[in-house]
Amino acid sequence: MQITSTQNKVLAGLLALAMVLTLVAGFTVSFANAQTTSFARNLTVGSRGTDVVALQTMLVNAGHLVMPAGVAMGYFGPLTRAAVAKWQLSAGISPAAGYFGPISRAYVNNGTVPPVVGGGGTCPAGYTCTPVGGVPGVITTPGAEGTLTVTKLGEPASGTTVREGESMKSVLGLKIDAKNSDIQIQRVKVQVGTTTTYYTKVFKKIYITDASGNVLASSDLNSDTVTKDGSNYFVTLAGVNKVVKKGTAENLYVKVDLHSSINTTDRWARTLVVPANGVRGIDGAGIDQYSPASAFSDQTVSIAGSIVDSASLTITRDEPTTAPAAELIANEDRDGEGSSAADDKDKVSLLSVKLAAQDDNVKITDWWVRVDMTGTGTATTSVNAYLYDGTTLVGSAALSASTPSGRWAKISDLSYVVPAGTTKVLTVKADVRNSNGSSAVFTAYASSTGITAENSQGGTVSPSGSATGNSVSVRNVGPEITLAGTPTFTKTTETSSGISTSTATVTYNLKVKAVNGDIILGTTGSTTGAMVNNDVTHLHLFRNGSAAAQAGVSTSTSITVPSGLTVTSNSFTLTKDTEVTIPVTMTFKSKTNAGVDASTLGLYSVQLQAVSWVGPAGVASTTFMNGLSAWRTPEISFP
Repeated sequence: MQITSTQNKVLAGLLALAMVLTLVAGFTVSFANAQTTSFARNLTVGSRGTDVVALQTMLVNAGHLVMPAGVAMGYFGPLTRAAVAKWQLSAGISPAAGYFGPISRAYVNNGTVPPVVGGGGTCPAGYTCTPVGGVPGVITTPGAEGTLTVTKLGEPASGTTVREGESMKSVLGLKIDAKNSDIQIQRVKVQVGTTTTYYTKVFKKIYITDASGNVLASSDLNSDTVTKDGSNYFVTLAGVNKVVKKGTAENLYVKVDLHSSINTTDRWARTLVVPANGVRGIDGAGIDQYSPASAFSDQTVSIAGSIVDSASLTITRDEPTTAPAAELIANEDRDGEGSSAADDKDKVSLLSVKLAAQDDNVKITDWWVRVDMTGTGTATTSVNAYLYDGTTLVGSAALSASTPSGRWAKISDLSYVVPAGTTKVLTVKADVRNSNGSSAVFTAYASSTGITAENSQGGTVSPSGSATGNSVSVRNVGPEITLAGTPTFTKTTETSSGISTSTATVTYNLKVKAVNGDIILGTTGSTTGAMVNNDVTHLHLFRNGSAAAQAGVSTSTSITVPSGLTVTSNSFTLTKDTEVTIPVTMTFKSKTNAGVDASTLGLYSVQLQAVSWVGPAGVASTTFMNGLSAWRTPEISFP
């Protein structure tokens, strides 16, 4: 439809009035039916016709287009494209690319006069006004020429691992800086490899997102969207339309979807590149701006198989919660034999196991628990073995009869899940039955070969690692022995007549409780043997880290009997359920004259290895502390 001269004059007057009002008031001014031409098609470079004349007339009257003398209207060329872009920038139409498309046509067809962005003010009477300064997605610096700078972000880091079947995985970060003008980012070009396998076998789709994860542009990767330039393959993501405000920076991210199945031969590090001038934007003056000046060539992506195929489970002993080596007294009647046969103990803690899952959730379905028994006692673990997560029972099963490889229990149908990237702790416990006065020693084991596990898709996971518990001794009558505090170790030196005598003193405060019966403890002169003596069986002397014979130094041991206990024949009785603290002291001396005896010089420590006592079955010894660091003193220089 051809615009008449009268209509042009009316339109020009309205446009001029709008420009003046918005410059003064800083508002978008909207008119009803200000435009009498209805644009029915999209216009771009190369378009011809009366609608192009109407568009050019509007742009001339708005001051965006100056037609060269002697050039007729009706052809959409580079000048018209630049004028449309300026008009779109002033109108806040995105993208301001000089393409007169559906958004621009709807804007004009609805009669809205292009706004000029400015400051505040009062809306003139009779007009609908909307402030537009600072509206997101709108260039607020019309006419200003800007500078675009694109640099590579440090995240995601080069070498980031992505896996087959994953979606929207971030592989490259871009920092976009706008100087002197707002800049609307229009497209990002990415080099997607040097062979077709990059997009036919590895990467399936590519995205540009903002820092909040909003998708600004995307493209499937195939022979229609990927182009070859020289020896490289590129994809151009158009229509980004992200406005970076003047003097600010925005982060954009390149993300990818991966093919659901990637052959192992294609799982090698790939390089993704934003080439020189790969990012294009347009500034407030309608001028295209490009960056970076040179390609990003150091961003690699490691390709791996499915995360579920990479799932792993590692088994180790959990030191903090594994039951320490100890001697327990089975003083319960769990098999109905009567209180006189209180020789059982339920759920004895033997081992705590750490289970660490990586890459995927791992579900444990079956667990073979092994418990070995040594020693001379008659106690058995022929009842049940248990797995506990804290105080929650995970599963249990009956232990088999003793075999050369121990007793076994298959705990099935567990469905116990260890989430990816986490560590769980399970404790192995077992029931003890029919103990007697002699010590039976139990040790629990966990091995990867005894655990059946699967990933979140039901595929098999092969665990690795193993764990062994401390030795736990069990009998039906005897002392429970613990340390009250830590052992003390002191040294004194006295000189008399030129002879120096060094004396080292070690004191253990032993907390002893008689459980399930009376026990007899002897002092150093006891005919049945002292509870602790100065010999290699009980208190063992170490020099320079090695077990040393007591030769070269004189040693002695003293036992302080707690008040209230009667000593008879150098022995005293601790009645059932009585608990006392007994100080045991060892001293050793060395004399030197005219120098130190080299055979005795060194760093000394003492290890408590056993406590002897007498129960219903006769003389016995508690030896669980042998070799435990808590029962060994620090080293001291001697003499």
